[in-house]
Amino acid sequence: MMITINLLPVKEWRQREAVKRQIILFFIIIAVFALSFTATIFAMNKRLSENKEIVSRLEFEKRKLLYVEKKMKAIRERQKEIDRKFSVIERLQKGRLYTVRLLDEIVTSIPIERLYIDDLTLKKNNVTLSGNSIDNHTVALFMKRLKGSSLIKSVTLGKISKISKDGHDMVTFNLTIIAKGD
Repeated sequence: MMITINLLPVKEWRQREAVKRQIILFFIIIAVFALSFTATIFAMNKRLSENKEIVSRLEFEKRKLLYVEKKMKAIRERQKEIDRKFSVIERLQKGRLYTVRLLDEIVTSIPIERLYIDDLTLKKNNVTLSGNSIDNHTVALFMKRLKGSSLIKSVTLGKISKISKDGHDMVTFNLTIIAKGD
């Protein structure tokens, strides 16, 4: 075995040891810093990739929802069209019933076997009719009955004249009837 003798003074030796410790401590601090920096970068990269996955999944969901939204918009447009058609059908149905009620009101106002209608024209709320009656009083009675109806706004006598038909004296007349709106 060999004996080693330290010829350096103790003070100098302690300084070298202190410098060695400081250098070792410096490298340890650098290594810890590098490791923590590397770990932080890995953690951030992991979070970044997770966030990218979330963003891509959300974009996929957004595309699906845009498709659904487009379909819903088309359905709403179709619903509006169907509602519009139903309202037209309801209006036509109501108008049809109104026309039937108006014509029924005119027919029930005719004095039986005393007045005959030859021609009747219906345009919106205006009814024009012409016919024959046995006398002026029957035409006046017919007009009075029509004016008493809740469906008729006004009755106007257009033309009235006496004629002789098959040896009988008769009256021909023209009436304009304005019905109340449906």
